[in-house]
Amino acid sequence: MLNYLHPFRSTGRIPRPALKPPQVRRVVNWMMSDPARLDPGDRQRLDAILAASTDPSLLQRRILLSD
Repeated sequence: MLNYLHPFRSTGRIPRPALKPPQVRRVVNWMMSDPARLDPGDRQRLDAILAASTDPSLLQRRILLSD
């Protein structure tokens, strides 16, 4: 317990909780949508996901080519 509480006492503030990743259904919805019609925040989250892994970006290119 002391090891857990030590970082809070030394900094004087509680760290922010990690953000929950978006649901798979939401990411697929973003990938299937027209990029120009996405909300800017959703577009940033999608760009971050695509930059983190090559598999989703390959899938999105395939989706966009099929249109």
